[in-house]
Amino acid sequence: MINSDMKKWLVSAIMICLVLVLAVISAGCGGEAEVYFDPKEPVVAEVGGEFIIALDFDLIHIWRETHDEGMLSLVEHKFDDSPQGGGMANIAQHFRFRALRKGETEVAFNKMDMDGKTVMEHRVFKVRIE
Repeated sequence: MINSDMKKWLVSAIMICLVLVLAVISAGCGGEAEVYFDPKEPVVAEVGGEFIIALDFDLIHIWRETHDEGMLSLVEHKFDDSPQGGGMANIAQHFRFRALRKGETEVAFNKMDMDGKTVMEHRVFKVRIE
């Protein structure tokens, strides 16, 4: 019989494998875009331009985002190298957005626990589209 600690270990091992496979598959996809990881730094983009918000990934939590779909389009969500060199296994969740029209907006992120209901952390990035 598998105990609780063994289940957590198995889930972690599966997540590590999944993240590594996704990172290898997605390597080299997409063009260059400015990468932001500090919510204190304002995101600045041109209409039609793209940017990435990267948040460190720790295998037992996952980031969920919300944004104004009239202002931004989520182009891609993937796991890739951490721009800060932090996070478990040096991996971050990358959210790539395309700016749709001029103005100011926000992208909000909630770091969710494994239950998918508990918010562990909340971050908001201010976005200015020129």
